[in-house]
Amino acid sequence: MTPSVRCPDCGAVIELPTDIECGTVVECLNCAGHGLRVREACGAWSAQLAYRVSCPDCEAIVTLPEDAKAGDTIYCCGQAYRLTFAYGAFAAERCEENHGKTYVA
Repeated sequence: MTPSVRCPDCGAVIELPTDIECGTVVECLNCAGHGLRVREACGAWSAQLAYRVSCPDCEAIVTLPEDAKAGDTIYCCGQAYRLTFAYGAFAAERCEENHGKTYVA
């Protein structure tokens, strides 16, 4: 039986590769590029939205770790960006100092 999950946003069924691992991010093709982080527990798979931000300079899409929070720092294009969170979404703003955890894109 092929493992699958439902997108928590649109409800579409997404088939998973048979060799998928917990924590992998897959795409929902119905949701304009939403990433879904999948988990398996007791033989059942589930998915939750994986937060992403765009690099303000090169527009690369960066998938954030599950424990990312506002104030953390990511690096892309050789520049540091501070994460902000508003209206249910993260954004990256250019910064000079690192105040939280650091992630490299």
